[in-house]
Amino acid sequence: MSIPHEWVVVTGGNRGIGVTITSKLLTCGFGVIALHKTQQKNELLEHLIQQRADALLEYGNCNVGSEEDVQNFFHRSETGGLDLVGVVHCAGVQRKGDSIEDFRSMFETNVYGPYLMTKRFAEYRRIKFPHTIATAIFIGSTSGLHGDTGNALYAASKAGLHRFVTGSLPTYADVLRMNVIICGPVGGERSNMDPDALEFHRKNTPTGRLTTPDEVAHVVAFYIKERHLNLHGSAIALDGARTRHKI
Repeated sequence: MSIPHEWVVVTGGNRGIGVTITSKLLTCGFGVIALHKTQQKNELLEHLIQQRADALLEYGNCNVGSEEDVQNFFHRSETGGLDLVGVVHCAGVQRKGDSIEDFRSMFETNVYGPYLMTKRFAEYRRIKFPHTIATAIFIGSTSGLHGDTGNALYAASKAGLHRFVTGSLPTYADVLRMNVIICGPVGGERSNMDPDALEFHRKNTPTGRLTTPDEVAHVVAFYIKERHLNLHGSAIALDGARTRHKI
């Protein structure tokens, strides 16, 4: 393994796009902690680590919207001596409803969770590694830019995530580089959209195709490997020009 001492946390790392991101980071030589409420193992990831004897993967049980869970996770990391160099905020909730419960669920996971994780991650770095730079990467959405008329609460939560990042840049600049990957609809075998919806989005993408999970993972890996660059506060629209097309 080329980087045996560096670990990355991927929230939602055992589901959806998070699986592809976790796989990419493992193949890059990072140890990965895949966080989820259930701590459920993923079959694809288990197969990968069986094929790579040097792959270091752990599953963590953590509700990112729970202050107690987040505190406990970083306390264990501090006492365990892990060098966490990155947190990828991939966990997200998207509901079609507009109930109070839908509101709470989406904002807890999509906004409050990244806030809690980032705050505690920065504290961890200041205590354990105060003179080095780590990174926090946030998986955003084009819905948070132009609004999604079919899912107002989700669009609002993603807009809130984007604004949290831009507003927090000075606060954490001493230890973190924070950047956002703003995704449009993502295709691939782990997409949860029905075929008709995927085709609709493809036709409305100027490049003629949807972003793939592998492309998202590639950009995530770049941000982590190049975290020592003065790259802080960028927002890459990985959407085939869908956003520009709407303006």
